[in-house]
Amino acid sequence: MSLAILLVGAWFAFVPFSQEEGYEFVMAWGKNGSGPGEFHDPTGIIAHGDLVFVADARNARIQVFDFSGIYQFQFGTRGKESGRLERPMNLTIAHNELYVPDYWNDRIEIFTLEGTPIKTIGHTGSDPGAFKAPGGVAVTEKGDVFVADFYNQRIQHLNRARQVGSDARLPRVHIAPQVKSHWSNKGIR
Repeated sequence: MSLAILLVGAWFAFVPFSQEEGYEFVMAWGKNGSGPGEFHDPTGIIAHGDLVFVADARNARIQVFDFSGIYQFQFGTRGKESGRLERPMNLTIAHNELYVPDYWNDRIEIFTLEGTPIKTIGHTGSDPGAFKAPGGVAVTEKGDVFVADFYNQRIQHLNRARQVGSDARLPRVHIAPQVKSHWSNKGIR
């Protein structure tokens, strides 16, 4: 019996326990549909300030809610033209701008947080700065943009032009040379 107590005591002394607090379910909102507060494949979400922005992919729009799930407004119009959306994906907010990878239009759309189109980055293709189904985007403090370019099987790094002038927001593109790696059960080597 004392051996069992000793083993249990040793177990608790040497086995680490999670120090993080868990998460509790708070609420859910939305249902299938195309009306305000309804979704057809929500694919991206980001919270900013006291708002939650949701990419409603098959409805080709961005919906905005408060933290209680109350619908605030939406933006995005279906289409191929610059500033329009077909299949918005994972969202990023940087410098008070919303970056929206558009999977079907093969580009990144940038909007104000109120929904006004600002700029379009990229076009369909495989050359530098072109995309085939971008699925995610990240933006650095300096304004550099990293894009998960799904069907081109690459990550593209675009940086803002550093020169002063009317083209100061146009990105420059850097695609790292392909690196050969071999996968094993020990990781990439």
